[in-house]
Amino acid sequence: WYGNCKHVYHYAQTHARLFPELGRMLRRQDLATQYDDGLLPNRDGDEATAIDGQLGTVLSIYREHLLGTDDRFLRDCWDRTKRAIDFVIRNHDPEEQGMLQGAQHNTLDCEVSGTSPWIGTLYLAALQASANMALLMNDEASASVYSRIAASGRSRQQSRLWDESLQYYVEESEHLPGTKVMDRACGIDMLLGQWWANQLNLGPLYDQDRIVASLRQIYMRNYVHNDGCGSYQSCYRNFLGIGDSGWIMFKHVANPVPDNSIYYYSEVMSGFEYAAASTMLQYGMLAEGMHMIETIAGRYDGRRRDGNEVTLASNATVHGTGSPFGEDECGDYYGRPMSNWSALLALQGFRYDGPQRQIGFAPRWQPDQHASFFSAAEGWGLYRQSRNDSSQTSLLALRFGSLALQKLFLGVPSDRVVAHIKVSLDQTDIPASYRQAADVVEVILPDIIMLQASAQLTIACAFHHAGCAAPA
Repeated sequence: WYGNCKHVYHYAQTHARLFPELGRMLRRQDLATQYDDGLLPNRDGDEATAIDGQLGTVLSIYREHLLGTDDRFLRDCWDRTKRAIDFVIRNHDPEEQGMLQGAQHNTLDCEVSGTSPWIGTLYLAALQASANMALLMNDEASASVYSRIAASGRSRQQSRLWDESLQYYVEESEHLPGTKVMDRACGIDMLLGQWWANQLNLGPLYDQDRIVASLRQIYMRNYVHNDGCGSYQSCYRNFLGIGDSGWIMFKHVANPVPDNSIYYYSEVMSGFEYAAASTMLQYGMLAEGMHMIETIAGRYDGRRRDGNEVTLASNATVHGTGSPFGEDECGDYYGRPMSNWSALLALQGFRYDGPQRQIGFAPRWQPDQHASFFSAAEGWGLYRQSRNDSSQTSLLALRFGSLALQKLFLGVPSDRVVAHIKVSLDQTDIPASYRQAADVVEVILPDIIMLQASAQLTIACAFHHAGCAAPA
C-alpha cells in the first residue's frame, strides 16, 4: 500500500493538535501528489480518489492553518486546495446545488451515489472552510461561489434527507450500477461533517434540533453487545470479543438487509465511534457521549482475546488482543482512533485561530469547576474555570512554549448578562473591552500579548440575571 491514507487519516486529530507542524507536513505530502485536475489520490502515489478523503484533506488544510501563527502555510497551499474543492464541485455537483451525484469511492471500500448525510455534511463543511480560506487569500470570487453552494446545500439536504418517521437523516441514492446503498439505515457517521465543522468553528450545517434527534437515534439504534451466544454477528470482520459492546456502522431498517448494502455495515470500529461520541459531547449529550467512550475503553482493556472471538480479513494486520494501545480496525495502532482528541475539544468547548491571535473555551464538562489541557500553535497549558451565581473566573496557565493572544471567547450562562470584566497577566492588570452575544463573551485586548511558559492570564467576569438590573 501507498502512504498517507486520506480517507482514514482525516479522522485523526491528535497528531495535528499536539504537533501542528506534523499536520502541516502531512498536508504538504497530500498536495505533492495531487493531479493537475485537482484529484487527491486516496493514498499518496495511487491513481484513485476517495471523496471523503478529498473533502477531509480540504478541512485538514484549514485546521493546519488555524493551528499556525500566520498565513504562510495557507498561501503556499491555496492554489492546490482550491483545485481540490473545485474537483469535487466539477465532478460531483456540476449544477452547484450542494447535492452530490455520481459514483463516490469512500473509506468503506466501495462506491456510493447521490447524497448521504455522511458525505453530504463533509461536502458542506469543506465548502464553508474553502470560503473562509478564499477570503483570507483575498479571493472573493471563489469565496462567493463556495458560500452560495454551501447555503444551497444546507437548504436542500435539510429538506430532502430528513426522515420525519425515523427522526434522522437518510441517504438519497441514485442507485447507479455497481454502487452500494445505505438505504434508510442509521449511520454512525451521519453527521461527520458537522463534527468537523464544530471543531473548526464553521457553524451549523443542519438544524440543531434535528442534529440532536439524529444523535439520539445513533446512540439507541446502533448499539450492540456480544454475549457469545449469537446476540451479535458481523457479516464482515468482528472486532468485538465476548462481553464487549459497541456501536455498528449502520443499523438497517430494511429486513432483510439490501443485497447491495454498503460494506462493513455491521462492524464496530472505534475511530468512527469516537467521532460520533464527540459529536454528542459537542451538543451537550454528556451521558451518551461519555458512555460510548467508556465502552470503547472497556473493550481495549489489555485482555487477550481467543482466536474464536474476533474475525479478521485477509488485508488485516490486527491481532485482536484488546491492547489499550492498539485499537483494532484494519491493523493494530490504527490511525483513525486518533479522532478521540475531539472529545477533549468538545468537553472544553475549545476554539482557536492562531493567525488571528484568538482562543476560546466554553466548557460543557463541569463548567462550575473545570480544568483541562489545551494546546496551541507554539505552546500548551492548562485552562481552569470556576463559576458561581454572580461571577466566573477563567485562568490560562501556559506551561510550555508561547501563546500570542488579542481576543478570547468565553462561554457564560445563557441567562446571565456580563456587567464587568477584569483581565490580568500574572499580577498586572490589562485594559480590555468586551461584548456579549447570548452565551459567549468576547474579550478584546488593546494589543497582542505574548504569554511565555509559566505565565498566567486571568479573566474575571461579574454578571447578573438577564432582565435584572446590574448591581450597584
